[in-house]
Amino acid sequence: MKVVKICGRLPLAIKVMGGVLSRRDPMERDSEIVLHKNLGWKEEDGSQEELNYSVSLSYDDLSPKWKQCFLYY
Repeated sequence: MKVVKICGRLPLAIKVMGGVLSRRDPMERDSEIVLHKNLGWKEEDGSQEELNYSVSLSYDDLSPKWKQCFLYY
């Protein structure tokens, strides 16, 4: 429930955060939650900032090889 609250109950944010956290070990998960709690989510539904944040969160979690592929498109 902590992740849901941090993500402002936004479905896309919850899905992205769940995907990122599922690939982390438990110690990293806790620090990841704290990091994103401190960054916070904007309350505006569907805002460009939320979309940018979700994409950057996913992008930051990619390997260097996949980052190059992502930027190519």
